[in-house]
Amino acid sequence: QSLGASTPEWLSMGLPGEAPQDQRADDLRSLCFDTAALDERIKILGATTLTVDIAVDRPVAMLVARLCDVAPDGTSLRVSLGVLNLTHRQGHDRVVPMRPGAFERIVLHFPDVAHAFRPGHRIRLALSNALWPVLWPSPAPVEMMLRCGESRLDLPQRPGQRPDAAAFAPPLAGPPSPVSILTPARIDRTRHRDPDTGLHHDTLDADGGYLGPGRHWRIDAVGTTIGHRIRRHFTIHDDDPCSARATIAQRMELARDDWRVALETSTRFSATAEAFEAQCEARALEGENEIFRRVWRFAIPRDGT
Repeated sequence: QSLGASTPEWLSMGLPGEAPQDQRADDLRSLCFDTAALDERIKILGATTLTVDIAVDRPVAMLVARLCDVAPDGTSLRVSLGVLNLTHRQGHDRVVPMRPGAFERIVLHFPDVAHAFRPGHRIRLALSNALWPVLWPSPAPVEMMLRCGESRLDLPQRPGQRPDAAAFAPPLAGPPSPVSILTPARIDRTRHRDPDTGLHHDTLDADGGYLGPGRHWRIDAVGTTIGHRIRRHFTIHDDDPCSARATIAQRMELARDDWRVALETSTRFSATAEAFEAQCEARALEGENEIFRRVWRFAIPRDGT
């Protein structure tokens, strides 16, 4: 269930450590199909499509497919990531549980991408049924079976070497507002497995960097100082998808002259086999005085998730 250490973020904001890492660690825990070393350069442009015959032993399951570029030294670069909740295989407007043990033809469309596989490299398709902490796991461990005979991967190969007919003009943007960084940003990521509990821990601790250039920075034109901090902690046990836990805490500060306010939020997510559960807290402060606080809990039934 902890598969996904090489894919830190679903949507990257360009900060250190957010981009997909060398995929070999996740490839070792996936079912991989490799081409032979390429004799010539292959360019793709558009959406890759995977058509595969699958059977699972649970009514709720996930299919995760990674298209990778494997260099001669073994480095695995993620080119594109496709994900499908199999209960949505007939459309995202309905939930149709899988029939355990019955093979079905699944079509998964990857996001559009442009990439060139160089000679000597190999094209890899890596399949799994989990990608924590990027994706919340299915409610129970899943055994997935593939029938490879009629399965296929269709690459949107860009034909020929003709020059592009037109090029995009440079992007237009207004001048940025001058800012002064008062406290530099600090972003720490840690991942480890506790040998005593068997829990995998994934932690992000960021003083700034996400909403601005520093831990504290000032918009010079108006003299407003802004501060931001976020901490995320994800845990899971390989043998129990319902052990997944996610905690996110943030603090946002605004100040100017003798005026200072802050907003603190924390959210804790967990799930049973029947429902997602959340506990949330919000605090608003003016100076050192708490002027608002709310704590609430709620549960959302798992409907094919």
